[in-house]
Amino acid sequence: SRIGNDYFDVIAEEINAIGPQVMLFFTGPDIYWERKLQQRLQVTPDNFSPIPDWNIRQVARINIDKERFPSVKSVIRTYHPCAWISKKARYNDIADAIIASLNN
Repeated sequence: SRIGNDYFDVIAEEINAIGPQVMLFFTGPDIYWERKLQQRLQVTPDNFSPIPDWNIRQVARINIDKERFPSVKSVIRTYHPCAWISKKARYNDIADAIIASLNN
C-alpha cells in the first residue's frame, strides 16, 4: 500500500527477517518491474552491472546497501522464466552464468 511504502520499509524488514545470502529477481529488464525493483531496494541504474559474458539486460548484479541488508551477499536480476522462451539466451546458459558468478 502507499502508506506502507511511504512510512515503513516493509520490504527491507521482510528481507532482513528471512536473512537470505542471495536474492534472485526474475523481473527484468522490463521498465515497469525494473523501476519497482529499484524503488524497493533503493538503488539506481548505476547499481546494476553485468556479469561476465552477458549484457546488463540479460543478467545484472545489483549492488545494494550492505548496512540495509546485512545478510545479503549477492543480488541478481534476470529475465522472467516465461521470457526466456522468446530470448536468444537459453535458460540453462543463464542459470550456469548465475551460478558461476555466485561461486566467484
